[in-house]
Amino acid sequence: MEGVIAKEEGRGSVMEKITFMKLSEIELECLPHFTSFLLGKNYMLYCPGLQKLTIAHCSKMRSFTQQSLMEIDQDAPSLFNPQVQFPRLKKMVLSHLDDLSKIWTDNPQETLTFDYLQKIEAKNCKSLEILFPHWVARNLSHIKKLHIESCGLKEIVARGDPPSITAQFLFPELTTLVLHDMPQLKSFCPNLPTLNWSFLKELRLTHCDKLNMFSVMAFMNKWAQRDDQNELSDHEAHFSLERDIPILERLLLVDKDIQMILDGKFPDDIFSKPKALTLACFHDKKAVFPPRFLLERFQNLQSLEVFCSSFEDIFPNEGLVDEGLHPALENLSELKLRKLQNIKRVWREDYLVAKILHSIETFEVWDCPNLTTIFPAMASFQNLTKLVVKNSSGLVHLVTFSTVTNLVHLTEMTIIGCERMKEIVANDGKGEGEVISLEKLETLELQHMPSLLSFSSIESCIFRFPLLDDVKVEECPRMKIFSRGIVSTPELHYAMLFQHIWDVRLEGDLNTAMQKLSA
Repeated sequence: MEGVIAKEEGRGSVMEKITFMKLSEIELECLPHFTSFLLGKNYMLYCPGLQKLTIAHCSKMRSFTQQSLMEIDQDAPSLFNPQVQFPRLKKMVLSHLDDLSKIWTDNPQETLTFDYLQKIEAKNCKSLEILFPHWVARNLSHIKKLHIESCGLKEIVARGDPPSITAQFLFPELTTLVLHDMPQLKSFCPNLPTLNWSFLKELRLTHCDKLNMFSVMAFMNKWAQRDDQNELSDHEAHFSLERDIPILERLLLVDKDIQMILDGKFPDDIFSKPKALTLACFHDKKAVFPPRFLLERFQNLQSLEVFCSSFEDIFPNEGLVDEGLHPALENLSELKLRKLQNIKRVWREDYLVAKILHSIETFEVWDCPNLTTIFPAMASFQNLTKLVVKNSSGLVHLVTFSTVTNLVHLTEMTIIGCERMKEIVANDGKGEGEVISLEKLETLELQHMPSLLSFSSIESCIFRFPLLDDVKVEECPRMKIFSRGIVSTPELHYAMLFQHIWDVRLEGDLNTAMQKLSA
């Protein structure tokens, strides 16, 4: 398939307007031969109700309209031109478009029809060097989210005319800026006008070697307009950041950012407001988790994510809670660990972290292959409601009997891709003849675990799930029974087991249903 609307022979040069009045979404995916939506040059596409556009894995697509060889020779084709009009488009997702070099034309005389655009995602568009011509960026006044990764970008916004005395504001409603894996990216905009990003809440900048977070922050303040900005004193730069930086709710810091903070180059109050912190890209094999005194600056922190780093431990040696002192991170309700190849343990057994553990409500572990345990033996996760563990091959079991009895508020459990896991709840010698009641568990998902034998092998233990009403078990070929003990699921009517929907009440219980399925 090369296009959607084919060229009609014998039409000459007459322009035909094609209108889809009620079309609200266009999705083009996995079309390796697709070149243009409109295969004829004399078409105009008008979709007044279109709100979402997704184009992914269409490696040959460069434009919505077909262009002549002469036009292509004169200028690289752009995805949009005046023949394409989506006046109500709100979200655009572009992914894996190998030949896409331009989204908009360079001609400032063109008519822009994207007044309502709010969110743009561009991923793996290797030929794309600039996201916005300057004239386009000036007119996209409702952009709220920009998420760009693994593109060939050198600039986000192309160089425009020198800023006028009355500075033009770019993206005044921007709330989220995510830039990832773009080693050629040098600048947000070469001759940047004043940026009044007073609504910015989230800033994430990773694997962009020629930029750092604080250089992007500098773009957001008035000092960026000075002709002598390269000669600013440390005192001036410090004052500029302290005065003009927006109040970020979500902040990402990489290794080099932490070092700049430790060197005292930035004021403490910049970091007093974030509610969510991501620590990422500590790639040195000897990387050490940031020290306690830095973490204590985030007094309002509710979410901590540790991502793509070489840490073996995620908390510093001196501990986080001392007797009689106000604990750092005591309000932490969400902890996420992702792509930590070397991490061996989350909590040390001798840590005084009771208050931290007690407050956590969401705990996620993704792609941590050397992690062998995620719950300390002597700990209480009494407020934990959501537990997600994915692709962590070092885990043989998830929790022990003694630990699972503390998960009294757990409502959602998802375990996926843990290749060596044999059971979810292991016997630590205290489970025989006991009753385990997960009073609030509503959702249980177990997928892609070739070694999983059962939820638990404790034969004389009774498992009660009074609210469980959603169970999914897929691609666990060795799992022939749910549990070796008795299982009670009074609210469970149907379960998705190995791509089949089973009436659990008709079969008797979850154990019987699984035994019949594996017979």
